Amino acid sequence: MNKIKAGWAEADITPEDKVEICGQYYQRLPRRIHLRLGGSVLVLESDKSEQAVMISVDLTILPAVIKAWDSKSYSCFANSFDFAAVGHCRRAVYTNGISEMYGDTSRDDFIGMEGNEDSTVEILFTFSEDKKPTGAVVNVACPSQVMEATYFISSDFMGEVRMLLKGKFGQDFCTLCQISSAGDQSPRDLARIRDGVNKMYTV
Repeated sequence: MNKIKAGWAEADITPEDKVEICGQYYQRLPRRIHLRLGGSVLVLESDKSEQAVMISVDLTILPAVIKAWDSKSYSCFANSFDFAAVGHCRRAVYTNGISEMYGDTSRDDFIGMEGNEDSTVEILFTFSEDKKPTGAVVNVACPSQVMEATYFISSDFMGEVRMLLKGKFGQDFCTLCQISSAGDQSPRDLARIRDGVNKMYTV
């Protein structure tokens, strides 16, 4: 039987000094840290020396690969999926046939959203040989951009996912976050929530 080793590592990559926040059409300097930034690495190796490295970071810095490689041990795997309304189409359609990104859905001529939604959440769990949960690869069809227009350093909703899973499985549990094909998906439900209040902003 071909056995597989899995190794996990995480690293905090939150800048402590003021740095420009990427994205948007204007300069943004952070006012505070909302959720700390992290990097997660899952390394896999079979008894046949087949190897794979999966990396997920909240920035483009990759400081945790060697730590994950050195932590490899024989592991068990289990996959699961469920549904959660995370991503929503962000393009509103009006009676004149025009679609608008983040369009006003309270207008009298609003007739619906342009595209569909993928609410599937796919998860691959890893376990140690004694069946202790060690990590999870979490795949969601929605960009992690709840905090996109704020002046905070934040790992966004994927940072919340990591914290919740650590709360359930322990502080050594690692999470590798994946954003699958999301098109014009957004974590804002424009068709139902029209007051413009985003609860993550006030955390």
